[in-house]
This record gives sequence, structure tokens and C-alpha cells, in this order.
Amino acid sequence: NYIDIDSFLGHKMNSLSERMFGVEDPLLLLQMSENFLLQRVRSVNAERSYLDEATKMIRQSKGTISIENLSRNLYVSERQLQRMFKDTLGTSPKTYTRIIRFRTAYEYLQQAEKENLSLIDITYNCGYSDQAHFIRDFKEFTGTVPTNVFEKETEFYQLSTINYNEPLMAY
Repeated sequence: NYIDIDSFLGHKMNSLSERMFGVEDPLLLLQMSENFLLQRVRSVNAERSYLDEATKMIRQSKGTISIENLSRNLYVSERQLQRMFKDTLGTSPKTYTRIIRFRTAYEYLQQAEKENLSLIDITYNCGYSDQAHFIRDFKEFTGTVPTNVFEKETEFYQLSTINYNEPLMAY
């Protein structure tokens, strides 16, 4: 049985298979295959490198960096960045930034009573445009409003601290 090489390794194999067509020297075929696979590994490592850098930048900005600035700083298109996030993390970079920003706001919220912070302080310190925006995100991620967390603090998860300089994932 024969299997179309495109279905096994994708359309990038077309150029390799065309170059290999008619070559009878097994050592040359092996060398061509190894070079192709090494290039693929290098490109995967480069993609992961900028994904690591992107997640690090998002965490360091505490979710306030725009996707436009992120792609500009990483020298990749917004579309490429979105594709890599979706393929690797299963979500968009925008959603990831919202999660990180919400997590930062939640940490502020846990400290609010100790430091005498109001919801307005938390809203603006975490980069939300207004309090309604903060409350909307809060409801979406927790299913409740921030005041419930103040009133029933022990019923909610407590966050561990984030080291924003560590990579998100280990490869």
C-alpha cells in the first residue's frame, strides 16, 4: 500500500518529494530527508520561542499589552500570533491577555481590604477602561460579582503568586 506523503507530513513535503524524484542514491535521499526534517525542527523551535516570549510579555504587562504591540515587538504578524496561540494553547492571545489581566485584578481584590483599595482602584490599576468592563470580565470568569468575593472570601479560591519572568510552558 502507498500513502500520499501530503497526508502524512503536509503540503510542505511536495517540494521535498519533487527534489527526491528520480534520485537513486539512497545516501543522497537520506541526506535530503534529514536536512528537510532538521529545518522543520528548527522552525518549530523558533515558533515556540516567540510563543514563550509572547506569553512572558503578556504576563509581565499583567495582561495590559495590546495584541498589535505584542506582534510588533515579536516581529510576527497578528494572524501568525493568533494561529500559534490557538494551535498551542487552544485560545487566542486576546483571551490569554484577558485571563492574565483578570488574574491580576483578582490578586488586587484579595488584597483590597488589607490595603484599603476600592473597586475603582483595582479597575484602573489593572488596565480596565471602566468599572463596568472589570465587572463584566469578573462575572465571565467567576460567575459572580466582585462584591461577593469581599463578602464570602473563604468560599473562593486563593491564588498563588505568579513569577512573571518564568516561561509559561516547558518544552
